[in-house]
Amino acid sequence: MSIDHHAAARLGAALLLVSAVFLGAACGGSEDPESASSAGTKVTTTEFEFSEEVLTLASGDTLELVNDGTVEHDITIEEADMMVHVAPGETASATLNIEPGDYIFYCSIPGHREAGMEGTLTIE
Repeated sequence: MSIDHHAAARLGAALLLVSAVFLGAACGGSEDPESASSAGTKVTTTEFEFSEEVLTLASGDTLELVNDGTVEHDITIEEADMMVHVAPGETASATLNIEPGDYIFYCSIPGHREAGMEGTLTIE
């Protein structure tokens, strides 16, 4: 059985080219469609504090709430009749379809607001 070295070299080159194409597609600089389509912010909760106490967003932006604590938390915006609840270790999000203005947000779990979980939100 004889080996055609030219055919083997062409096959190797073709496999290398196909691998490079797949690797380029996997590592390509494409942007995550979800992050490109909507602006917003992430707020992280722990026991009795928000990572951000002052927020400025636009109506229609997304608010992502991450609970890095061991108890449940939420962000309540009473004037906008809105609440985003999140269990320990979980993430939740909501679109802020709120009229422009200044709002107070807080955690409505009993005792959390009194412990300091409160902030201000400006919708532009």
